[in-house]
Amino acid sequence: MLAAVLQPIARRVQTKQLVSLCRSSLSTMETNKYKATIVNISPVLRLHKFKDEENAPVTLLMPWATASERALDRFRMLYAERGFNVLTAYAKPINFIWPRSSQPVAAEIVEFLRTKTGKAPIVVHAFSIGAFMYANVLTYISEHPDEFSALEPRIRGQVFDSIVIGTLKELRVGMGEMLTRRWILQQLIATGTSVYFYLTYGNTVAIYDQLIDIFWKNPFKTSVLCYYSLIDPMCKRDSIERFIANWKEQTSQPAHYLSTPDAKHAEILRAIPDQYKDTLFKYLDTLKLEQQSSPTHSKL
Repeated sequence: MLAAVLQPIARRVQTKQLVSLCRSSLSTMETNKYKATIVNISPVLRLHKFKDEENAPVTLLMPWATASERALDRFRMLYAERGFNVLTAYAKPINFIWPRSSQPVAAEIVEFLRTKTGKAPIVVHAFSIGAFMYANVLTYISEHPDEFSALEPRIRGQVFDSIVIGTLKELRVGMGEMLTRRWILQQLIATGTSVYFYLTYGNTVAIYDQLIDIFWKNPFKTSVLCYYSLIDPMCKRDSIERFIANWKEQTSQPAHYLSTPDAKHAEILRAIPDQYKDTLFKYLDTLKLEQQSSPTHSKL
């Protein structure tokens, strides 16, 4: 039942990614002031290289499931303005439906960051299901001490936008609310998801619990910036605010966050672009990345 519910979403995501990633492996993109060399590294990794400097900072961008390239370019341009190159790591619905399929993807992401990005400082920017994939990355790193020791000093900041880190009950209900406004269909989706989780407990729920746990105990003790909407059915206000408070307690780092009363899931930049940009740039300023280009943005 869950597969039937998610099938239209999966087809839409896979079509977008197929069109996007089947282009030539090397191309260029130019938007106003910023020109990037685009390298399609694999079906799940794409690099937008805005700067040729060996140790230019890198953003690991981990999108939401239905993100279009046009939407992602808005975030890439923000980081281009600050002198970053952007590595996009795409997640597919199957990676969530069958979480074991995420493990090879997580290994590929870690291997690229460890071996192909020099000593560049890294900032992670994860959205929605992208945070689920990031939790797989954290799991892989925690199980491979050499990878952790190589990346730990280089992960300098973490940005979380509309992340799904609450209980599975919140996830089931939120999925129904996000996919349809009809109450009956919402109930069917929640019920179908519950049945699927029950039948596949060892390969889904048990793994989800581990991923949620490691996300909350994230081994990279940087400061974090969280964006969330007060009406988001997937990123519940109570869960994200507990995460912010817990992270501050764990790390003694100042809390950075921006909430909005009415943005849709993963559409905060679209809803309040000036505030989003200003908050992100102020957060990047606090990281004091040695190789980061001098800010050229105007104060908003």
